[in-house]
Amino acid sequence: MIYIAAKVIKLIVRVKMRKINLINLIALIVLWQTQFLGSHSKALVERIEHSKDSVRHYNIGNAKLRGKKFLEAIEEYTKAIELYQNFSMAYTNRGIANKNLGNIKDAIEDYNKALEINPSDFTAFYNRGLVKYEKKQYLDAINDYNQAIKINSKYSRFYFNRALARLSIKDKKNACSDFEKSLSLNNQKIIELISTDYAVICPTIFK
Repeated sequence: MIYIAAKVIKLIVRVKMRKINLINLIALIVLWQTQFLGSHSKALVERIEHSKDSVRHYNIGNAKLRGKKFLEAIEEYTKAIELYQNFSMAYTNRGIANKNLGNIKDAIEDYNKALEINPSDFTAFYNRGLVKYEKKQYLDAINDYNQAIKINSKYSRFYFNRALARLSIKDKKNACSDFEKSLSLNNQKIIELISTDYAVICPTIFK
């Protein structure tokens, strides 16, 4: 039992690094639960099978999302959620698909649900921030970007988009600070975008 728990912990660490076989993770967690719930092991085995199917639909949804087939992606994420209701990443990605279709209310509901399940989902915070920014709710957007950065400070886009929100409320000083931090994380697309469109606003960060 201790060995299984250790394996689960190691896999959970790898989840945060985005290097994970989700099916194995879910199966191990359920196996760990079985050690404590022996008489319910049959039900847990069924949960493993449902979880595998859930991950399969999630992966198909991701492929559809990458191919910009947003309606099909939503269908797959919904199937994944029906099989595993606490699948926070499926809610987050369904939110992204909804946003791309202009379903803003549904997108926000998906992000909210993802964060209810997993308050450390920085992707949900970031994408909800993007929606809030588009709705001109700049302070709310900044708050979401703050949370995303607090959880994971290594994404240049988090700082870049917070800079845009800060510019929208005329907070030039902190916006330029965010642009500078974004540049330091060496995302070439962001570097080119800032250098082209925002160098005049924050000239000192290029000296």
